Amino acid sequence: MMVIVLAAGLATRLRPLSNRIPKPLIDISGKPLITRIIHAFKNAGLKDFLILTGYKANLIKNEIKKIKGINTFYANQEKQAGMADALLLCLEYLKEKNGYLSDFFLTASDILFSPNVIQLMQECHVSTNSDGILTLMESKNEFIARSHGNVKLSGINVIKIGNYSQILWNVADIIEKPEPHQILSDLYSLPLYIFTPGIYEPLKKVKPSLRGEKELQDAIKLMIRDNARIFGLKIIEELITPENIGKYHLTYLRDIQQMNFQFLSNIFVKTKRKNLPKIQKPALIEEKVKIGENVSLGPNVIVKKGAVIQNNCKISNSILYERSKINPSCEINGCIIDEKIKIPPNLHVNNKFLYMDEEGNLKSKDL
Repeated sequence: MMVIVLAAGLATRLRPLSNRIPKPLIDISGKPLITRIIHAFKNAGLKDFLILTGYKANLIKNEIKKIKGINTFYANQEKQAGMADALLLCLEYLKEKNGYLSDFFLTASDILFSPNVIQLMQECHVSTNSDGILTLMESKNEFIARSHGNVKLSGINVIKIGNYSQILWNVADIIEKPEPHQILSDLYSLPLYIFTPGIYEPLKKVKPSLRGEKELQDAIKLMIRDNARIFGLKIIEELITPENIGKYHLTYLRDIQQMNFQFLSNIFVKTKRKNLPKIQKPALIEEKVKIGENVSLGPNVIVKKGAVIQNNCKISNSILYERSKINPSCEINGCIIDEKIKIPPNLHVNNKFLYMDEEGNLKSKDL
């Protein structure tokens, strides 16, 4: 199977961080997010990738070049016009390149999953001869509807895979980012799919939504109306809330914390400094970090390379990017500090993204 990775978006909900770095390259515990995604597919046995780029394309291509053992092709989307438009562009590229279309994986570049999920999706697809497999999660929170497709189900199938049984839901309807009165059920679609070439013609029929984008969910809806076999596979067991969605899907700035912190289980110290201050696990302290006296770090603290933390600071539940500097007597909790930022002395701040504007002034944005 070809793997199509959509990595062209502007990530406007991650601004101002995304002004300097595209979402696929956001560091997740030492690896760019798109690198983790490609490795998941590679470890599941897939090696052919079509990457759709657009915003800051060269940065993304340069990072993917570092990954060995894969075959990579690129298409470019000059203007972002929705996921259906992006996928249609990719399929037209493949059709022109190969002369035909085959079944494929589709993933956004802002979601985490394991190789086991990939293999399970393949097995379900083959066992059911499906036209599409959607990955699902459950939530009772209306906030989740603002950034996900909501599905309506019409029964279940129990299929045999090896020595165990797997449940698949029949998908009867789907709507992208529903308003509260439009919500169909407690199940939502994640941006990870398998499709057959049968989605190609429906994609061409999709019209822009009220948001001005061509929604992939509208193409899926057209497939369902044409009696396509679309199934839903639940891949997340826990009930999803705004507080834990970031472990799986990165949409907002605060999700960067959740996605990073889940990889922290102990104290990892790469700096050579002796007599380190008090560190409460889990935490990650990278190399070339300078830490002053009477500093308290943790829990859930990531301090990236070259950062400086001066005397009498307390930092918890926060990420400090490269070469940030925290001046004395600051208390920082639940924050993300952008790279090369200088925090003034005696600042007490909670749940903010701290960055510099174009004039060099320190600014903050709520997480």
